[in-house]
This record gives sequence, structure tokens and C-alpha cells, in this order.
Amino acid sequence: MDQTHSSPILPSSLMIYLVLSVLVTLVFAQDYSIPTQWLNTTSSLSRDSRVQLAKQFYTTLGSSYDGNSGQIPSLGIGQNANMLSATAIHDSIVPDGQTSNYNVTSDRFSRAISSLVPAQGGFSNDPMMWGLTAVYAYRAYQQRPFLAYAIQIWETYTPWVISEADAAKGSHPLKNFTFPSECNGSSISGGVFWRIDPGNQGDSGIIAGGEGAYMAYDRLVKPIHFPC
Repeated sequence: MDQTHSSPILPSSLMIYLVLSVLVTLVFAQDYSIPTQWLNTTSSLSRDSRVQLAKQFYTTLGSSYDGNSGQIPSLGIGQNANMLSATAIHDSIVPDGQTSNYNVTSDRFSRAISSLVPAQGGFSNDPMMWGLTAVYAYRAYQQRPFLAYAIQIWETYTPWVISEADAAKGSHPLKNFTFPSECNGSSISGGVFWRIDPGNQGDSGIIAGGEGAYMAYDRLVKPIHFPC
């Protein structure tokens, strides 16, 4: 395994927050608001204690993975991506992470994405969630296959983002229908189409989950793909 590149070091508090965010999404999937009591919280736990809690969390859920699919059957595709992202984020900040969990992470990732082939008529949100997982895995393990997949997904779905010009005129060059320029008084620029075929508007046409994943994804992939 090529370990010639140094991995970005994330603050332990950020890693724990991301892991807990995954847990909250799994348990309270209907409510995505951040509890007010979480704001400006403090903890007396040491960094090592926080890392150990995170490790116990993903180790416990890891026993539920299906060996063939690389996913936890009771979770959705996007939630499984979040789980593996949390593992990669954990591994990027612990001393033995790059060697102790690389093999299992790589295996689960490869099995999971084998069913996520970008194609016309597909959905954008789940592949983008796995693309984001690939970014975190690349940052943790510095393995080119993760980066290649991340770039592939980014290049596939970037054309389906609504630009400011698209929003202003209420149309998109890859869609054969028109849409409102605003939603509740705000521009829809930056939105990402849920269905990537010309005529399918889907249930809502534009999905917040895809937009959120793309914004994080775009911010992380661009500096790696286009370092200059």
C-alpha cells in the first residue's frame, strides 16, 4: 500500500461530531435538525477516550455487514456510505488507522460500489454519497482507486448542477422541461437534479440530499483533482 503521502489531520472533536452525526441520522432519520443542546457543548473526555468511543461504535455496527454486498442490509445506500465515511475519518487521525482498517474498508467499498454504476436515468444522491466516502477514504489511505472513483462521480454529476444562469432562465441544457427560478423566494441555483435523464422530473426534481453531498464533495475533490 502506497503511504508516501501524508494524510490531513482532523481535530478529534470534528471526527467525533461526524461519527455522532452518522449515528443520529441512523436513529432519527426523519429529523435532520441539530438539537439546540448540542451547540457550544464541552466534554471532559480525553482525545484517546473519544477515539475509543468512535472505534467501539463502528466496530459494533461492523458486525452487521453483509459479506457479499459490503453493506448493512437494514440501512439505506446513503446511510451505508456514511458509515464507511466515519470509519475512514477515524482512520485518518489514529496512528494505526491506515494499516488496521484499510483492508476491510477497501473490501466493503469495492463491493458496495459495484452496484452503483453511473448511468442515464439513474439517481444522483446515492452515488454522490459514495463519492464523498471515496474522498474520505483517499485522504485516509492515499490509494489511487479511491481518488479515481471520487473523480469519476464528480465528473458525472457536475453537469447536472443548476447554475445561476440556469436558475435565472428556469431551464437546464440537459433537461427538456422548465422549472421555477425560485423556491420560497430563494434562487434554486446550486441545486442538483435527482434524476439524471432529460425528461424525468422525479418526485421533487431537485433533491436537498444530493445538493448537500455535492457541495461537500465539490469542495473536497477540486483541490485534489485540480491542485493548481
